Amino acid sequence: MFDRSRRTRRAGYDVEGIGEGVYRINEYNVANCYLVIGSEKALLIDTGAGVNDLGNIVTSLAGNKPVEVALTTALPWHAGGRSRFGKIYLSEKEIPLLKRCTLAARKAYLAGLKFFFRLKVIRFRNCRWVRGEEPERVFVKEGDAIDLGGKTVRVYESKGITRGALSYLAEENRLLFVGDTYNPCTYLGIKRAAKTEELKTTLQRILRGNTYDAIFATHFVAPVPRDKVQDAVDCIERIVRHTNGLPFPHVSSYRGYTVVNWGHKRRVRRHRPKKSESDDFAGE
Repeated sequence: MFDRSRRTRRAGYDVEGIGEGVYRINEYNVANCYLVIGSEKALLIDTGAGVNDLGNIVTSLAGNKPVEVALTTALPWHAGGRSRFGKIYLSEKEIPLLKRCTLAARKAYLAGLKFFFRLKVIRFRNCRWVRGEEPERVFVKEGDAIDLGGKTVRVYESKGITRGALSYLAEENRLLFVGDTYNPCTYLGIKRAAKTEELKTTLQRILRGNTYDAIFATHFVAPVPRDKVQDAVDCIERIVRHTNGLPFPHVSSYRGYTVVNWGHKRRVRRHRPKKSESDDFAGE
């Protein structure tokens, strides 16, 4: 589907063209970021953990066009490099998480990848951690559009790993960027995680969508096959059926997809989707 010959390495980042004017940038196996370039400006979807200066890579790819950032969530491995840029789009619900996206949290995440998941990521001694002033914040919500000049990126609410998580649809390229909404190892135990059935509702919306040809996530698999999203829904169904309510983490795995849910009975109480949640991810 995509031209694999456009895959290169720039200063340690793995850069791959995945569409016309769209790039996947792998941050040393820590996270995937995505750059969508229009005629007037470019939009970087997530900034990784900020283990090195992503700004120079993005600027060279964008041809010196202004670069803004759209965060799928404010967790440390999505918002760690934000201070390198002047403006970020995010959900207002993510502000408490953004305040906790500190250098210490970013370092702890990298350590977890190395020592718990045994992933081959950048070594600590090679990190040049991004630090600086907080950029301008612009709050966006379901249905908002970011105009890049000849390209439109549509915003969708994607409750799951956090209550304020967002997905972004590059309409002209027909590519959907879902962040951690799809993650082969989803942990719903953090304080601001959504309910289990809210994640299920979001994944079902993704499956019904017909305005995109490929789904891209932050971790591991990029692009994500639709059958993998269905496996995630089936995995969550196992949690929904598990109702003993004990205050211990419940782990459910199915075909390579794992959900860790703490206090699962509390999180599977009846969820009534909003009208917007019942619709497909579709452009307006």
